[in-house]
Amino acid sequence: MRKKRRTGYFITVAALVCSLIGNSVVVSMAADQEYSEVEVQENKNPDNAGNENETDKVMDSDEPTEEPTEEPTEEPAEDLAEEDSTETDSEMKDDAELKDSDQQEEKEMAMRERLDLLAEENKGLISEGNNLINTVLDTYMAMNTVDGGTKNGTAICLWNENLASTQQWEVICDETGYLTFLNKKSGKVLDVSGGNAKSGTAVQLYDANGTYAQKWVAIEEEAGIRLVSALDENLVLDVVNGKSAQGTRLQIWSDNGTPAQRWKIRTVEDIYTEMDQKAAESIDALADGIYVIRSGLSRRQVLDVSGGSKDNSANIQIYESNTTAAQKWKVTHDEKGYLTFINMGSGKALDVVNGLGNSGNNVAQYTSNGTRAQKWIAVRLENGKYLLYSALTENLVIDVTGANIKNGSNVQVYRKNETTAQQFLFTNTTAEIGTCEDFGISENWYEIVPKSNEKSAVDISGASSNNGANAQIYSRNQTYAQLFKFVYEEGYYRILCAQTDKVLEVAGGDVVPGTNIRQWSSVKDKKDQLFSVCVNEDGTYTFKNVASGLTVSLANKAGSSGTNLQGEESSEGDEQRFYLVRRTNLMQEGIYSISTCLDAGKWLDVKNGSMSDGAGIQIWQGNGSLAQKWKIMAVEGRENTYSFESLVSGLMLTADVNGNVVQMKESGEEDQQWMPTISKGYLILKNVGNGKVLDVAGGTNKNGTKVQTYAANSTNAQRFRIDGTSVIANGIYLIQISSNRKQVIDVSSGSRKSGVNIQTWESNNTGAQKWNITRNSDGTYSIVNAKSKKYLDVLNGSGTAGANVQQWDGNGSNAQKWKITYTGKGGFRISSVLGDALVLDVSGENSYNGANVQVYTDNAGRGQRFSFVSTSYTPEPVNLGVPCVQQYPELPTGCESVALTNVLKYYGYNIGKSTIADSYLPRSSWNFVTCFWGNPHSSNGNCTSAPGLTNAANGFLKSHGSNKRAYDVSGSSWQKLYDYLDEGNPVIIWTTIYQQFLGACYASQWYNGKEYRTYTNSHTVVLKGYDRNKNVVYLSDSISGYLTEDANWISMLYTARGMQAVVIR
Repeated sequence: MRKKRRTGYFITVAALVCSLIGNSVVVSMAADQEYSEVEVQENKNPDNAGNENETDKVMDSDEPTEEPTEEPTEEPAEDLAEEDSTETDSEMKDDAELKDSDQQEEKEMAMRERLDLLAEENKGLISEGNNLINTVLDTYMAMNTVDGGTKNGTAICLWNENLASTQQWEVICDETGYLTFLNKKSGKVLDVSGGNAKSGTAVQLYDANGTYAQKWVAIEEEAGIRLVSALDENLVLDVVNGKSAQGTRLQIWSDNGTPAQRWKIRTVEDIYTEMDQKAAESIDALADGIYVIRSGLSRRQVLDVSGGSKDNSANIQIYESNTTAAQKWKVTHDEKGYLTFINMGSGKALDVVNGLGNSGNNVAQYTSNGTRAQKWIAVRLENGKYLLYSALTENLVIDVTGANIKNGSNVQVYRKNETTAQQFLFTNTTAEIGTCEDFGISENWYEIVPKSNEKSAVDISGASSNNGANAQIYSRNQTYAQLFKFVYEEGYYRILCAQTDKVLEVAGGDVVPGTNIRQWSSVKDKKDQLFSVCVNEDGTYTFKNVASGLTVSLANKAGSSGTNLQGEESSEGDEQRFYLVRRTNLMQEGIYSISTCLDAGKWLDVKNGSMSDGAGIQIWQGNGSLAQKWKIMAVEGRENTYSFESLVSGLMLTADVNGNVVQMKESGEEDQQWMPTISKGYLILKNVGNGKVLDVAGGTNKNGTKVQTYAANSTNAQRFRIDGTSVIANGIYLIQISSNRKQVIDVSSGSRKSGVNIQTWESNNTGAQKWNITRNSDGTYSIVNAKSKKYLDVLNGSGTAGANVQQWDGNGSNAQKWKITYTGKGGFRISSVLGDALVLDVSGENSYNGANVQVYTDNAGRGQRFSFVSTSYTPEPVNLGVPCVQQYPELPTGCESVALTNVLKYYGYNIGKSTIADSYLPRSSWNFVTCFWGNPHSSNGNCTSAPGLTNAANGFLKSHGSNKRAYDVSGSSWQKLYDYLDEGNPVIIWTTIYQQFLGACYASQWYNGKEYRTYTNSHTVVLKGYDRNKNVVYLSDSISGYLTEDANWISMLYTARGMQAVVIR
């Protein structure tokens, strides 16, 4: 009966609890082991198998459980007594457990009452409908399903707010005030996993089942909303470890008051309303118009449609500004203030791909559709740049991926961080630049000098005449590449370069700062080439381009020579201020060539290079001769007036009474004076005496056409260009004594040897008097004798007046470097680099044969002025006195050793025929490269090669204490062999017996990476001379004796034999 009473008690309690809470509860009825556990459950959900929420079970019946009936049995008394004692202890234990259970149930009932009260009190706090639930750790991190999952058991995490359906939760409030959060995408609710009311239990998605594991109470606090689990008043929704990073999981945890447990809950409509308000507030931040959108990362990088595509989904990137329509965007506002960006090239809108508001989602172009994926808000920052918010969600802005500034870097939307990768500038593609007055600067030519560096001037790089040539500042040099005229037309100026007849322009009219300034052919009404000129208070000028609105500026505010000119936004800085320095004298004194506009290759030329008074002037193909070089000199006391002196004759360019142009002795009369004006990049030269201009007769460009003066007619026949030139062009010259032009600089005895004296001698047209003059990179000259190939050299490199001059092997020293200066009247000074005042000097101003040449202090004497006469040089025949010892009978196969013997005899060694073969050339049974293969005394012997013969020669030279050495010069060109002969050194070469066609190859060996071959008719001879005029060479042949052979044929055999050669020097 006692047991029945207890069972009925528990059923009554269970019924009471059920009636109080109206929901499923668990009633434990384990008073004794034999009592069964009874469960009560409403709406059992078979789909939630394994979920601990399903521990809420329903009893099958409200009746107490019947106990089984047992038949009484007789037992011994002592056994009954023991049984009564055991039963008493068990009953006492059951009573204690019952008491504890009763107390626990009372606590749970009290907590439930408090939770119910909280739910009731906070009912209606959260708006029903689709909400975003954001953590206050980072209010742009929203509650989201992991990986966008929708299945039962999908975990819940934080994710960047994107308003996707996985982040939207429909709030459902029941009649008691409890909240259920229904995920919009999955249709499932926020659920405490397994209904486990313990800290650390994960939350998840699960089918709605009405259990407390899916019910929540929202309580508003100052720090945010606390979401209390209906399982336990002390457990709240919590961010694991308080981390706000994307992907962090959510759980329930004991309330600790931290931000990880506080939330911001808003409806999607509220968020859109806030964004609408931001759009309305920013409506005036950016006016409608057509813009280039510049990245804050690099001012020349702009938003660009990849490849200029017109296709939907074409990628958006940043790319250097190029003025194409793919980089221009039409900006318009809708009625709410949202912006739409339409690309001018494609007509398509800037669009977030697939309309997804995920951070990192790509941006492309797409047909305009009015969706939020194509709406934007421009918020202006204090630095003047803009953040471009997407209308998809409140914290998503346009961003350059990875902050990469390279062309083609991707553009995306990304969570706002306000880095420069998210900041943009808008430059209107249409500039409105007012006209300027005519400041009276149109009639003159100016240097444009930057205020920041008055030693430089605006310059066309390299004086190039090409369209697109760069404009820069460069050290002032008085060239026409730095001379400009301001041409006023309809309120603006063109800036015209004198050198090129082209105008400055802002490249492509590009509105993006940093755009290059260049030159281009003038085009009427082209705004890229028009500038509004402003005169500043300090007397400087500023030039603002009409097309771009940019101001001409020094790049990077630098002022050094070579700094680029570019267009920049206007500032008050010196980098945008320039002085205009008028140039009244349009030509600079110096040495020039003068070409005609009819043909740039035809130059003003003294006919036949004459030095005669009255010789005519013609045009002739430019050749750099002195007959085509002119010294231009300003006429003293007259502005912009010049005389022209011929360097070949020292006579003056003159207009005679018949209108012919000739050279005449200096008179100082006006018929030798010329005034230049600039026309279309050329000079027009007006003769002061007759008022007519220099003119190519008949306007023809043929060689020999005479030059005259003629009435000005603006034809190309009257336009000329002057170009600075070196005093002496590279070439072969006679160096005459100006005071006696029959005497020339000469190598004593025509020797080819180093150390031979330099003298004067009557001109005889030999190579000893011809000099190859070459201009070095440092502006000095090397003077090399044509015959000996030795350099004009100051003995011992002495810088002392009176030091002797000789010829010497080239060594690059200052003793072999000279400066050549035109001194007038057809004379030149040849100065040594060893001393500024040291000049080439004929000792005692003597003019007889054999007068010594030295360096001496410049005194402008007759022996220190020289004239140069261009000439040519054909190398003189060389035929060295090489003996011709015959190899037979002693050495029938010893041609190599006998050839070496002949060369050593030439150098003065008294050597026997067999000495080399027997004492210095090792023999081998197989090696024919470094040894002799076989025995040269035998007709069955074979040969040796250049390495073996070189070693043998050096063995001999060393043993005899000689300073000379043999060199394996195999591979040398045929001309190089001639050079050795010019130096007086015969060359041993490998050919064939009797100089016949090459026989069959019967052996080959490799040595030091080179293959050596021997043939059935291999032979070796001495090349001892040549005659270029006859195209022959001279050989010493140990079989055939002295030979004269065709040079081309021997060169061919030399090549066929592997170009083997040995020389002793």
